[in-house]
Amino acid sequence: MNLPKRVLVLSTTFYPDPQVGAIRVTQWCRYLPSFGWEPLVLTRQYQMAATPEMLAADVHHAVRIKYLNDASPSTPGPVNPRITKTNFAKRAVASVARGIFVPDIGIVFWRSVRDRALAEARAFAPDIILSTSPTHSVHDLGRWLSKQLNVPWVADFRDVYLMDFSWKSGLCERIRWPQHKKFERSIYQYAAGIVHAIPLHARWASRRYPQARERIVTIPNGFTPELLDPQFGAIPASRPGRSAVRVVGSIDDDDILRLAKAIRQLIDQGLDIEFTLIGRSPRDTREIDLLLGDRFITTGYVPHQMAIAYIKGASLLVSYLSSTRARSFQWTSKLFEFIGSGNPTLEINPSRPDLRLLRAYRVPYLCSPTSVQLAERIASMLTQQEDRKLIINGFREHFTRERQTAELAKLLTRITGS
Repeated sequence: MNLPKRVLVLSTTFYPDPQVGAIRVTQWCRYLPSFGWEPLVLTRQYQMAATPEMLAADVHHAVRIKYLNDASPSTPGPVNPRITKTNFAKRAVASVARGIFVPDIGIVFWRSVRDRALAEARAFAPDIILSTSPTHSVHDLGRWLSKQLNVPWVADFRDVYLMDFSWKSGLCERIRWPQHKKFERSIYQYAAGIVHAIPLHARWASRRYPQARERIVTIPNGFTPELLDPQFGAIPASRPGRSAVRVVGSIDDDDILRLAKAIRQLIDQGLDIEFTLIGRSPRDTREIDLLLGDRFITTGYVPHQMAIAYIKGASLLVSYLSSTRARSFQWTSKLFEFIGSGNPTLEINPSRPDLRLLRAYRVPYLCSPTSVQLAERIASMLTQQEDRKLIINGFREHFTRERQTAELAKLLTRITGS
């Protein structure tokens, strides 16, 4: 019997963190053991810590986690951070720091824990190292550990880095641009494999770094199997017969209000609708409360499993991108779970990568709509059900997390020669 190969995973965040950055790498670790890989995750602890029992129940019993910071464990559960003067100031500082530190302020943390990470890595004796970003500074630790241990390293980009040139907007960024280019170039020079979640990013990188073309692969995001599991419960609307319009993930406060106004118009026309926001709560809900009353529901951040239950029970799922995000080259991760659920899905202001996905699978979208236009589209999608089974089944076949992890395992096996 062959012993499993060992992969050391470096990630800024991991289960049970409910935010989107944890999902891709957590799902990979969920399936890697079935393909002969034993993962050890080195990460940061934020609001909560995972116990071995939690990992066995929700991820895999073979997955282990080591936290590199000194945060004390807290009781697992949903978090609901609010925007305050304190964290607004932190965001302002982070914005300035982004232009000073290369590739981001996270480099300070990852370099401060090098000795601790090296001790854990030596004890684990990995066959390969996998670092996954953002934050992109985690790749600095991946490359350093690879050199110290003399084992191959794979870098995964969930989001783009220098491809998004709108990122070079401030004076500090322009001054430090040569250092950013040097940092990104080093990844494509030294990594044994470079994974991209966004196909457009992979094509751009292949042209920009032709010497790395044979080491570049695309493994997109996907949806989790609970969406198709009849035993996994859905969270329905708060009242029988009521339609549940739901946003899961980030949305700007102005767009929340615009969506609430559209829903109010439909309620006035006789439709029974409630609006649920799963994710960051708006700073001020007074105007929305006046519009919708108890038909407006906010949950704050919730664990991923609960977010899936809200997605399964939705009458209509809305992904609403800001104008800034729409101009970016990022993929909207939640869109994969929205489409995979089979429930009606509408995206507002899609990014360029999103647009390709939406057109391929005939998912409706609107660009900069008014509240009236929003109301008209929502009404038509709630009242006219279109048979899209063949399209949805094709999507589900291609974008399962298990299939994507199989591609990752194939890459790891090819690099290690086992």
